[in-house]
Amino acid sequence: MDPALHELIATGRPSDEVAVLLRLDHGVVPEGARIVAQFDAIATARVARDALTRVHDAGGVRSVKAPRLYGPDWIPVPEDVDTADIRPSDE
Repeated sequence: MDPALHELIATGRPSDEVAVLLRLDHGVVPEGARIVAQFDAIATARVARDALTRVHDAGGVRSVKAPRLYGPDWIPVPEDVDTADIRPSDE
């Protein structure tokens, strides 16, 4: 099981519903998971913390991942931005 998933299980109340990313066999929805969006075998779902291990071990579930936030590793500050570099969005 993914270490980030262990951390997700440990931080919060067992009854809290958390977001996860699932890789599923086609047509399979594990008991305890509420599918929010799905594209082919990949789905975002909500699962109670205390059900994460059962969902992970369920038949038809290939993978369960905790959500991760991605963002820029550099954010420009106003003095770093040259106005000559700013273009209208239609260019």
